[in-house]
Amino acid sequence: MARRSRKEREAAKKADPFERVRLKKLRAAERRAERKRLRESGEAPSKKKEAARQQAWHDPMGLEWLHRNGIRMAANKIMNDSYREPAPYWLSVPKDPRPPQTDFYPCRSFERGDRIWYGFLFRAHRDEQLERWANPEAHKELTQDASGR
Repeated sequence: MARRSRKEREAAKKADPFERVRLKKLRAAERRAERKRLRESGEAPSKKKEAARQQAWHDPMGLEWLHRNGIRMAANKIMNDSYREPAPYWLSVPKDPRPPQTDFYPCRSFERGDRIWYGFLFRAHRDEQLERWANPEAHKELTQDASGR
């Protein structure tokens, strides 16, 4: 059987638009029947539940995302402006077991030897992180420039 060229296939498509519409309706009916079968068997989640969950996640009247983005922008500015200067407040913890990530955004970290060092821009952040981890092996440190502060 000879293969038809692309032009012949496109001409055949254009020649019978009613057949295309009939096939489209047939496929749509098959998809509806499949969704109905899944709904009745309980296998597929309904769209109503999905929409309710999405509304619970995003409140269009809530402005906390704006405040969160503003705080993140301010933290980025602080980090970018002070990138060449070392963070004044440091917390060093043993590498094993590996501690979780810090809860504060403007924070730097690096590994040296068997310890991980976290640099904070604010003393309160360092102290609060130390309390959250409650690691007796953790040490509070200051950079030499911040020792007089």
